[in-house]
Amino acid sequence: MSAQKPSRLHLLNEFDPSRESMWKAFLRKNELEQKPLAEVIAVIRNFILIPFSLTK
Repeated sequence: MSAQKPSRLHLLNEFDPSRESMWKAFLRKNELEQKPLAEVIAVIRNFILIPFSLTK
């Protein structure tokens, strides 16, 4: 059986709680606007979906 190449981009909506706290610490340390990690990932996902879809 051969390994399959991933054909889709997977950015999950669920995160390890420790990652969420690391994200919040990063924002505080750099004095950035507090945005939930899930919201930022959604923006990134939407931004890269079009070019990613052209790679097929």
